Formats: sequence, C-alpha cells, structure tokens
Amino acid sequence: MSVGRRRTAARRNGGGGNGFPSAGERSAIDDTDRAIIDVLASDGRATNRSIAEKLGLPETTLSARVRRMAERGVLLVTAVSDWEAAGYLWAAAICVKVEGRAPTAVAEDMAKLPEVFAVALVHGGYDIVAHALLDDRDALHQLVKSRLPGIAGVRDVSVNLITRTVSMRVGAAGERVRPHEPLHFPAPVVPMDEMDVGLIEALAADGRQSNRQIARQLGVSEGTIRSRLRRLEEARLVRVVAMTNRAVLGEIGSVAFIGVRVNGPVADEVAVALSRLPEVYMTNVTVGGYDMMLSVVTRNRDELAQFTSSTLPSVPGVRSTEVLDVTQVPKNTFRWARLVDGNGNG
Repeated sequence: MSVGRRRTAARRNGGGGNGFPSAGERSAIDDTDRAIIDVLASDGRATNRSIAEKLGLPETTLSARVRRMAERGVLLVTAVSDWEAAGYLWAAAICVKVEGRAPTAVAEDMAKLPEVFAVALVHGGYDIVAHALLDDRDALHQLVKSRLPGIAGVRDVSVNLITRTVSMRVGAAGERVRPHEPLHFPAPVVPMDEMDVGLIEALAADGRQSNRQIARQLGVSEGTIRSRLRRLEEARLVRVVAMTNRAVLGEIGSVAFIGVRVNGPVADEVAVALSRLPEVYMTNVTVGGYDMMLSVVTRNRDELAQFTSSTLPSVPGVRSTEVLDVTQVPKNTFRWARLVDGNGNG
C-alpha cells in the first residue's frame, strides 16, 4: 500500500496540502534527479562513480543529489524480502468497518499490532484496509477473532485470505520513504543465522554499501558476504531496490484498493490480465468477500474514475468491483513484498 495523506477537498482538485507533494515540491526534483532515480531503479547497488560517469556528472555532485533526495524521503535504496520465502503461511487483506470512534484512532491501534504490516484509511464500503502476515493458522485465528475485535471502535471485520499474489511492483511509493523496523523470518526457505539477518539489515539501512563495507561491519571476509548474499537473493529472502516517492515525480496522485468479483472459475486468468494494466500495482487472488483485491495508482482522480468506470469493467470475466479510495496511511512496512514474475511464480 503506497499513498500519501490527502483531505477531501484536495482529492477533488488533485493536490496541495494533502500529503501528496505540492507543485513546488515536485519542481524541486529536476531532470537530473529523475535520471539518477531511473539508474538506481534498474540497479540499486550502482556506485556513485558509475552513475556519475553514465550521466556525465561530477561524482561530488552526484553524491550530493543522492544524499539530498534521501534526506527528503524521496529516495531510499534498501532491502526487501519475500514474505512467502520468509515462512509466513497466511497473508490477508482485512477490511474493517468502524463505529463509535474516529477511524484514525482505530487505524493507529491496528498499526500497533505486529502482524499488521500496512494500514490505510479508505472511503467506500469500509473505513480501513489492513494487510497482515501470520505465522500459522492459530495466529490468523487470534488476529481475526480476538485482537482486531478487541480494538475499541471495530464494528465489523471482513477477511480476504490471499491465496496467490500475481503481481507486485516493488520500489514505487506515494509517500515519504524511510527505513522500518527489523523483519521477522518465522520459517525461511533456507536456513538463516545471525550473520544472514545482519547482512539483510545492513542492506536495509543502506542498500548501496559495498560487500567490503558490510564484511567490515560483521567481522567476516568479503567473500563470505558475497556468497551469503547470492544465496539469500536466490531464495528471495533479500532483494536490493531503489524505493522512490513517485508522488514527488508526479506519477502518483490517487490510490485505491479495488475488490473484484469474477464470473465463474476464472480468477487466476482475470488476475493475470488485470496485472498487466499499467495502473495496477498489486494483484492478489483472494478467498473472502472478493475474488481478488487490486492496489491501483493513477496520476489524478480523473484517471482513477476512467479506470474504474471504463478500463476495469471491460476486462473479460470481471463481474463487479468495489472501490476503496485511500485517504491516509498510518503504517506501511515497505520491506515486505512478494517477489513474483507476473504470473504469481516466485
């Protein structure tokens, strides 16, 4: 889930005073900054020297620009991990209706739950959409039947179990990007020790530091770091990405979750077709109130309206949709992802 905060009036006019960048903030990013972002998006560990040579810039200038974008929360080169490879047996998109309490207060309490890695306030049939990762069936049961209903103001909880993630675009955010808390790996697909975790956390803090720098921090040889990193990358337990605030670049101005229901047993086929649409950033096949849930981003409200009223209904197999317009994101742990190939294969 990736979005900035915005008030109702700002959603109508498309910017300013709402958490999405103002025109002045967007203009502070120039073509050179965009070029740097594009290079890092393709290779998060590219060195300042190689980027400077490629773009024809002095290395000191390149370093200063990267540092400035990082300080402003526009750019963060960090490590992401695949939650399925980490050993989480259940992932869920949870829709919540609130009564008798401000939804913002309920969302803040939900964000404190360690199982919940993302929380968004929405307009539509629900007040809050959260994403959670669970170690096992008992953890799922406790969250849905005890922990969430125990939060004051929660009136109704609708669970959509994610049975397959067909697509997830990693690296694009609609809000300030910053490091997050350390990750928990309950049952990783390959054995992990403290050195592996230390390597991942070092890359999370600064994905562009060299193997030599990490080796010095962990007190091992550079070759050990190189071989460990290769093993973790092949297992999908780490990938270095350039996380960028695409709202600053003018590419994200409106964000929504869309619940989709399909005609017949064609959810997988429809999900693949939907995942290829440029507006769709995440496609999850689900069991629950919807057959799938999409995360959709557009440059403005008009584009979102066009997508939901025209593009989406025209996809064969789509029976109905429900739009949950994101207004605020109290929590978003960028470091969890599904590293899939577009057909749901990790």
